[in-house]
Amino acid sequence: GMPYYGWTYHLQLRGSKVLVGIENGAFKPVDIKIIIATIKNNWLPKDSIYLPLQVGAEGKKDLGYVKDNTGDNISAKNANFCELTGLYWAWKNLDADYIGLVHYRRYFTRKEVHNIEKKKSQILTKEDWENLLSRYPVIVPDKRKYYIESNRSHYNHAHHPEGLNITEQILIEKYPEYLPAFNKVMNRTWAHMFNMFVMRWDLFNDYMTWMFDVLLNLKTVDITGWDPYESRIYGFVSELLLDIWLEKNHAIYHEQNVSFIEKQNWIKKGSAFLKRKVVDDNLSFASKNKSVEKLIMYVKELFINILLGCWRKKMEKHLPIRILQAFVVNDKGGLTGIFANYRFIDKSKVQFDFLTFEKDKLDFEDEFTHMG
Repeated sequence: GMPYYGWTYHLQLRGSKVLVGIENGAFKPVDIKIIIATIKNNWLPKDSIYLPLQVGAEGKKDLGYVKDNTGDNISAKNANFCELTGLYWAWKNLDADYIGLVHYRRYFTRKEVHNIEKKKSQILTKEDWENLLSRYPVIVPDKRKYYIESNRSHYNHAHHPEGLNITEQILIEKYPEYLPAFNKVMNRTWAHMFNMFVMRWDLFNDYMTWMFDVLLNLKTVDITGWDPYESRIYGFVSELLLDIWLEKNHAIYHEQNVSFIEKQNWIKKGSAFLKRKVVDDNLSFASKNKSVEKLIMYVKELFINILLGCWRKKMEKHLPIRILQAFVVNDKGGLTGIFANYRFIDKSKVQFDFLTFEKDKLDFEDEFTHMG
């Protein structure tokens, strides 16, 4: 075996990796618990690694699952904390070596497919998780990319800006060592969203301790009059706190595909997106033109993101990507020499074509031609 972060090991037994721990000097199977945060009776995977948990169970109809209003809990805060009431319950009431969270409609999967039934078959199993966690202490979703705006501008356009403004003040006062990470994450155009992850217990405990301390200090924000969606402030802010914590603590993590396993009403989703970004309940006639400008800007943003998403899917299906490289000057010590490294590229994924304005033969022309 090989030491893994001091206390967990993986063994190679008959060609299979087995994740184990050490207890009293002997190997023991590692316990992985991934809660499925749910608010309704729905199709759920049967794999024993998953634990369905009714979140926001306080005062609600019993769905027949384990409920987050048992033991040490904050179930009554679910309207503002969303799935975080489930994470809090897991933190305080579960005993496992690795703990994580998925949603009843979103799961970590091996790859993205387009049929809902096929998506279900791609959900990671106990064996998949043991293999992943034998190599990485933290698993997070693939990056969500915003392309044309930063995390901070996206948050401020979609939500009340007080959430991040007050969070920044909390960090200044209580955790100044996190400010560089905060600023770096705010300026990124991507993030790991949904409050979905699986972590080794010691890291999970550290993150929960820090995150809930920050969020409970966020209660100074007055959300009186906010609609039910915006009142989920703690859930929205926490999605960005994950990346701040990962960045500050230099945590090693692996990104994994996430699939949504229900049909989506894109018209309804797009309308809600525009309403959140543009509509002001206190809109006056004088600000009408400004709102029209905002509407145009965000329709453009939505359109660009749809195009980029479609392009990415198309490229994944139609590899290799074709790149045209133009050479103005034939200089063996310049770009021509650099692109001689083309011989090391996986040409099933990226195919270069070369255009030259020189009458003479390029230094590497025969080799380029031979490679297609």
